[in-house]
Amino acid sequence: ALRQAEIWFEQLKAEWKDQLGGEVSIQQQRLAALERLGLHQSESSSSLSTPYFLNVSDDPILSGCLTYYLREGTTTVGSDPDKCDVVLRGLGIHDVMASVANNNDEELSITIVPGVHGIVPR
Repeated sequence: ALRQAEIWFEQLKAEWKDQLGGEVSIQQQRLAALERLGLHQSESSSSLSTPYFLNVSDDPILSGCLTYYLREGTTTVGSDPDKCDVVLRGLGIHDVMASVANNNDEELSITIVPGVHGIVPR
């Protein structure tokens, strides 16, 4: 009976290690997906000078919960997921609202799409 219990215990340990290894893999995939979406920066790509969008809310618990790091080049903002890098949902959000050009993390330029200037805060 003791030997059977030892075998059973070893099987449980092996299953636990397999599950733990799978969980690490899932976490790595999740972080890679967040980085591709601009919602996470790896240690190698992070910089104190990297510009970012930060959500602001009237609810202090929700404010600052989401950070979108602006990659080099142009980031488009709007409601169309096929055309935009940052997708916003809500009343008055157009397919494409604006684009933000990031030049080497040193200079940003924002271009507002004509016709939406009354909606985009300046």
